[in-house]
Amino acid sequence: MERYSDEIGVSRGYFFELFKRTTVPVQYINHFRISRAKEDLRSSNLNIMQISDKYHFSSVHYFSRTFRKYTGNSPQMFRESEH
Repeated sequence: MERYSDEIGVSRGYFFELFKRTTVPVQYINHFRISRAKEDLRSSNLNIMQISDKYHFSSVHYFSRTFRKYTGNSPQMFRESEH
């Protein structure tokens, strides 16, 4: 967060306050985890369950549902479309 606050020229505290007002933490974290999972689906041989575990989703079902919410595709469909 310090890097981002420096980039836009505000204090870390003010940046954090703005961040809290505009971002729901769970959505931010899920977006980050799905972004990383997409990279693994593109470039690794890990199966869907391993990726779900790697990014600490409570179940492969929740991972798949969340993945579809953010990407419009299931993890398997995403992987197939990227290869």
